[in-house]
Amino acid sequence: MIFFVLRLFGYNTSMSPQIPVPFTMIGPVSIRSFTFLLALAITLTLATTLFSQRHQLAPAAIVEAGIVALLLGIAGARLGHVLLHWDYFVEHQSEILQLRQGGLNWHGALLGAWLGLRGCRMAARWREIDGPRLAGALSFAIPIFALAAWRACISALCAYGREIETLYGRPAWLADWAADIFTRIAPRYNTASLGALLACGMFAVACTLSRRNVSAPRRLAIQLAILAAGMWCIGGLRGDPVTIFAGQRADQWLDLIVLLAAIITFLRSPVPSSPSSFASHLPKNEDPTWQVTT
Repeated sequence: MIFFVLRLFGYNTSMSPQIPVPFTMIGPVSIRSFTFLLALAITLTLATTLFSQRHQLAPAAIVEAGIVALLLGIAGARLGHVLLHWDYFVEHQSEILQLRQGGLNWHGALLGAWLGLRGCRMAARWREIDGPRLAGALSFAIPIFALAAWRACISALCAYGREIETLYGRPAWLADWAADIFTRIAPRYNTASLGALLACGMFAVACTLSRRNVSAPRRLAIQLAILAAGMWCIGGLRGDPVTIFAGQRADQWLDLIVLLAAIITFLRSPVPSSPSSFASHLPKNEDPTWQVTT
């Protein structure tokens, strides 16, 4: 059980450094791990949304809106990754559509999914999918996708940590032997494991906020704020190349933009009214001539 949990978070449980296998075996079938993990996240998200909204929304509306959001989310995620690494893709244009090799940007995925759901709400057949219900479903979907994406990065060797001189004095959860995109094994910051821990923490926060009846828009804003802040911190430990502006990675600047948008959304979201007092639940007589006599 302990080894399973360690592997879930991306820790190397063997005694020697290893290059991750990019494929997952399901019986006799071999599936690329990046594709398999994202497909699993999509299935779990759809299942949890159908279960949580089974009394409020028609299953057909959820599935149809989910497909639209998924397609635009994938397109936005890939577009964001290509734009952030345009210096590479301008010389390797044939790789732009090769999603199986990894390379998705969460900012673009968020924007694409939001545009897809926004468009669904504007359609007459999806009017019943209102904002609060969507926000409640997404507050659980985000950590599921975050965990799957970071675990997928381990097999695809993307978003790897920055190389360091030695592991001495650094805890195992922070740094370990790992490979980069060129399969060069070296002591590196354990960015994938930190991302997996962040995702699990977000899921715990989502459960806590739901039990405390925090409004759905505020739950979603809190989740996005935690994700953006966590990704900004992990971004400072990443070793994959990207354009640098004013001493920070381009994706870190996008993290700050999402963090600011989440804070504004949280402040603008209505606060649920507090439970009324016991006296307000007492029956009232509408007759103005009625009075209590002793």
